[in-house]
Amino acid sequence: MAGPKHMKWQKLLSKNSQNLFLLMNQMKDLTWKKADLAEKLGVDVKTIDRHLRRLEVIDFPVQLIYQKKSVRLIYSLGYSEPYLLFDFLIHSASFRLLKDLILEEKYQENYDRPTQERLRKWLGEYHLSFSYKKGQIFGSERKVRYLLFSFLKDFPHFFVDDGEESFSEIFIRLLKQRKRLSSVEILGDNQTMFFELFPELLFREEQKLSVKEKNYLCIVRLSCNVITKKRWERLEQTKDYRKLTIVTEKLDSFFWLNSDFETFNKQRITQVLYQEWLRYSIGIQERLSDEEVQEYQQTLNTFPNAKEKLHQFRLAIQQALTHPSVSWGLNLLKTMQERGYLEVHPPSVKIVLLFRFDHEEARRLARILDTALRHRKRTSIHVCTRSKPPHYADLIITDHFSPLAYSKEQKTYFYHSSLGVEQLLKDLDEWISLKL
Repeated sequence: MAGPKHMKWQKLLSKNSQNLFLLMNQMKDLTWKKADLAEKLGVDVKTIDRHLRRLEVIDFPVQLIYQKKSVRLIYSLGYSEPYLLFDFLIHSASFRLLKDLILEEKYQENYDRPTQERLRKWLGEYHLSFSYKKGQIFGSERKVRYLLFSFLKDFPHFFVDDGEESFSEIFIRLLKQRKRLSSVEILGDNQTMFFELFPELLFREEQKLSVKEKNYLCIVRLSCNVITKKRWERLEQTKDYRKLTIVTEKLDSFFWLNSDFETFNKQRITQVLYQEWLRYSIGIQERLSDEEVQEYQQTLNTFPNAKEKLHQFRLAIQQALTHPSVSWGLNLLKTMQERGYLEVHPPSVKIVLLFRFDHEEARRLARILDTALRHRKRTSIHVCTRSKPPHYADLIITDHFSPLAYSKEQKTYFYHSSLGVEQLLKDLDEWISLKL
């Protein structure tokens, strides 16, 4: 039997923080040529320059000494990898949320939805999940205990006061003070409780399970984001999933889907809808309070045609699913919006990439632009695979010259990879500032 997974704490960091951690861990107190550093980290020199600029502004006691093409990093707190990683982790909201859950403390701050989703995805790698409202981690008892054990081993200073207790004593005390797992009714079966089955299902051979237990196991995997592409292909043939594809199309009609030219994005949205429906079915969904429902409803009412769109959206859900509550429909819409899958109000600036020669390069560039322009809340990035750009595009970024009949309001930007992304980002930032 395979041993337990080592906890990859580093994945709780954002992508930018992971890059900076790897850079500092590599540089230590040595003098590096930028080209050598880029080769070691598997990136180009321009990327190293961007990382170094970020290091200069982060809240760390670092000093960078430049000498022509070389650079030296001085970090006053030292470079021991566990301590350096911890210095990054304590700046991560997802890690702080995990700490509050493990210590079963009152939340030290209000954690936003992206923070919760990053932790939920991380826990899913270990077949675990959590409820933000209940402040509890759920999953196989063995895996929960291993998480607590690893956290205590790697971050003992959260638990040790006077240093008189041994590791074993602290671990036993930590286990004893844990809350009892809540029983959650599953799919209307009053006899069988979801979390009574949860631990056993993860470790039993699937071939020996009944059809009902296989469905439960599927729900467990979905709620923990542990499911293979092959399994998704099977689920896509089910009646409930096919109905939810209609809901996705309705969302596309009523609101503004991000990257709506990407088939993958609609597929991903339908998968999220399916997961959220199953979580709702077994009672482990996040719930909005009456005040939150009213507040979100008021926010939506400020948008054009909001009442009609919401009414049509509720009808679409009711036609696809069995007796969903109105509050859950609003919560679902709020979740999709906060995760960045859709915008309730159309963005002010719509950028379309229309590439003829390399669609993969267009998608790669779109991801870079999406990350770089994320602070621009009213900006959307799309990849167009058609022969002509959509009429709504404000700016068309293209890799070829063509006498297309653009409207007078549309601007065109010629891009080639040899010109570099930095200049494109600079030009875009200036143009968007004027546009907004």
